[in-house]
Amino acid sequence: MLHLGGRLFQEYLCVMAAKAERLRLNYLEHNQDRLRCDIYQNLVDATAADDSHGNLGRRCILPASFPGSPRYFHRHYHDALAVVRNVGRPHLFITFTCNPRWQEITAELREGQDPCDRPDIVSRVFALKLAELLFDLTHSHVLGVCVAHFAVIEYQKRGLPHCHILLILADQDRPRDSAAVDELVSAELPSRTGKPHLYRLVKEHMIHGDCAHMPGATCRQGGTCTYGYPKPFQRSTSWDDEAGCPRYRRRSPGHGGETATLASGRTVDNSHVVPFNGLLLSKYAAHINVEVVASMGAVKYLFKYLTKGTPRVMMRLDEPVATTTTTTPTTTTTAGNNGNSAEADEIRQYWDMRCLGALEAVYRLLKNKVIFRDPPVVALPVHLENRQGVVFTTGSERQVAAGSPPHTPLTAWFDINAANEDQLAHTLLYPNFPSHYTFNKRTKRWVPRRRNSRVIGRVHVVHPRMGEAFFLRILLHHVPGATSFEHLRTVDGRVFDTYRAACHARGLLRDDDEWMTVLADACHVAMPHDIRRLFVTLLQHMHLSNPVALLDQFWESMGEDFAHRLRWQRGDARLRCFVLADLQRRLGALSTTLESCGLPLPSPDGQRQYAAFLAAQATNEDDVPTRAVDQADLLRRMDSLLP
Repeated sequence: MLHLGGRLFQEYLCVMAAKAERLRLNYLEHNQDRLRCDIYQNLVDATAADDSHGNLGRRCILPASFPGSPRYFHRHYHDALAVVRNVGRPHLFITFTCNPRWQEITAELREGQDPCDRPDIVSRVFALKLAELLFDLTHSHVLGVCVAHFAVIEYQKRGLPHCHILLILADQDRPRDSAAVDELVSAELPSRTGKPHLYRLVKEHMIHGDCAHMPGATCRQGGTCTYGYPKPFQRSTSWDDEAGCPRYRRRSPGHGGETATLASGRTVDNSHVVPFNGLLLSKYAAHINVEVVASMGAVKYLFKYLTKGTPRVMMRLDEPVATTTTTTPTTTTTAGNNGNSAEADEIRQYWDMRCLGALEAVYRLLKNKVIFRDPPVVALPVHLENRQGVVFTTGSERQVAAGSPPHTPLTAWFDINAANEDQLAHTLLYPNFPSHYTFNKRTKRWVPRRRNSRVIGRVHVVHPRMGEAFFLRILLHHVPGATSFEHLRTVDGRVFDTYRAACHARGLLRDDDEWMTVLADACHVAMPHDIRRLFVTLLQHMHLSNPVALLDQFWESMGEDFAHRLRWQRGDARLRCFVLADLQRRLGALSTTLESCGLPLPSPDGQRQYAAFLAAQATNEDDVPTRAVDQADLLRRMDSLLP
């Protein structure tokens, strides 16, 4: 029987899941020559010029509808942040890890079997337990009334599956002081006499390992624990905005704190306890880490961590074109794409670096959900007139171009406003429309929503380099009830030629106000390196009137990653030097300088520290210096080591 195969059964599950996933990728890859997409106006212009010989359209890429693709996680990341903008920041961060010793699992094992021999049972039981936990949190409201939640299941290269959950609580249940935090979260061993059952569970599931004496512990970097264990003792809970979570009460044994002796003989105290909730731990008997989110600055990092994507481990060594002394890697192409590897890069990158374990294989074969979110979010497209995307098959270009432009949610929004049949529609902005109406994909019309008015709408992000489309998006956030593209460009009866001019006439572009809004929005949803890259784009293309003022307002957000890695305070003046040095490096790659953009230079000490920081990042965790390796010599050494 397959169930008695042990590791062979695990391999069988991985192969079957990989085969099923490869079939889907093969369909996307081998049908892209037939299925193409382009902008409608490009199609009309090309067919009028009799250019329909296969040059139209671009090859489709790994879409957001493919679970696990980068676009899939990117979409859910922005959906989650849209919920935060409309409902509020998360208040609880919960990590729920599978327990292989659950009775539901061990009862199904045969004599001599371990839980790892039956990944099908482990995965199915975990899915059932997770569904029950989410029901307790979002419907039974065991930790308070939940108004929104976001959860992602993660599978590591080794280890058990776990789920990261973010909860947004109602106003009356949000923890506002230390007493409220202590009611939800504990970081202490319970009384061994008053609560013996909970004491045993904490000792079994919620004690951080002795990583200082564990060779190869993943949490050890530079001789210290990245999670900060053992934690310092505290007599009472206090808030810590810089850390993003409170400093929980951890009483020392001398002040009434409990101790515990583990099975290994090691004695631990409250400094090794992982924060937990007693009710959840008692019911589920598993590792359930519960943290209170204390600052808004931690929110986007939590969401980015939750949507970081699938694990990848595979490495490929390209064949050298010729034996030389240089160390520049050569580029290879994938067979079947005529040397243009960029067209299939996303599929190739996703597959070549894919890491798939037996537990994840079962979970995907059973088609279980990986991401859970409520309330739902509707992503709204934004495009210029006749610049909406159109999908067509090779040979059907003329028929598609001869027809009318395809209807999109944006053009359908114009239509329902122009019909003047619904007074409510005229009062709503485009981003707020999905809360009251639903888009019928068959009829391409907006119809009043009959239920679930908690739906949130968000407009697709448009980069400032897109020009007019960027200013169109600004108008859609400020002009309710628009009936056409021309209506959006009309201000006080005057029709402007461009959307940018219309924005100016409405007072939406005063000095650098629009770019201040762009950077402020980016600070809520983007990582610091993305904010710095956006600022460089604005310096290059947008003719900022006062770039120093923008830098003064946003340099702290631009330097958050430096502060995190170097463990500096958020407002440290050295971070400003690092931000300027990083901007100088990015601008130098574009053949420009800080001076030409009207920005000051970093101090010489700051430049040296930044250079040392980059050098340290280029080394490995053990600070072993990197060295150039001749590729041909490396191949010979590998051949000599292989049997």
